Amino acid sequence: DAVRKIVQRSHAGTEEEAVWVTSQVRHAVQAEKNSLDDLIRVLDRNYGKAAEVSPASQWAQNSTHVFLAVKFAQRWNAPGALEVGNQTVSITSCCFNFTAFGEHSMIRRRYHLSWDLFQPLVVEASSWSWAAAGRMTVIFAKAKPAHWPRLMSGPTATPKNLGIWHDMQDKWTSDLEKFAPLTSTAGAKKGKAAGKSAAAMPDTKKATAKSRKAKAVEKEREEKEEEEEEECDGEEE
Repeated sequence: DAVRKIVQRSHAGTEEEAVWVTSQVRHAVQAEKNSLDDLIRVLDRNYGKAAEVSPASQWAQNSTHVFLAVKFAQRWNAPGALEVGNQTVSITSCCFNFTAFGEHSMIRRRYHLSWDLFQPLVVEASSWSWAAAGRMTVIFAKAKPAHWPRLMSGPTATPKNLGIWHDMQDKWTSDLEKFAPLTSTAGAKKGKAAGKSAAAMPDTKKATAKSRKAKAVEKEREEKEEEEEEECDGEEE
């Protein structure tokens, strides 16, 4: 009641007084909402324990670099955390490691990636940055110009939620056509590894011919995954 009286009096005052009172009231209301939200979270016995999530990613490449887009969600076309913090990012000559904490659907989540990459990198020329809408972008500089047949060192190590960044890949079609896809990593056996790797990154010419069809199929898959993710979020809530 006292706050209501103060607000009503501000209506009869100057414009500056009314703006100041409005700001204070909105701030107090928001603080109270945050406090109540925290109270709801405490009801969950697992509150404070972060759920492990391997974030969805898409990749593309040219002859000298690999481009990686990471979304803080389990599926690329599903909702996720808009912001993360306490991040740890490590790019070495062989590997990429990323960890950050965020919150989605009132659940604290730990987003983590730990990858051994197909071939060595130039660490000093590699970089990462935040992107809009709960995403990050990573650029890996290849130690040698090449056409990688896959992103990971092992042919069976590709995560299910790692896809091709088609829009970016289409920009570098002519560049990759100058290089035949590599068939093995250092120390890896040829033949079997090369055969398995073909599914990870399609041949450039074939990818160009089937680009539209691949995008349509992937969009349909992502829409289905989004529906499944929404159902899971509903159960969690």
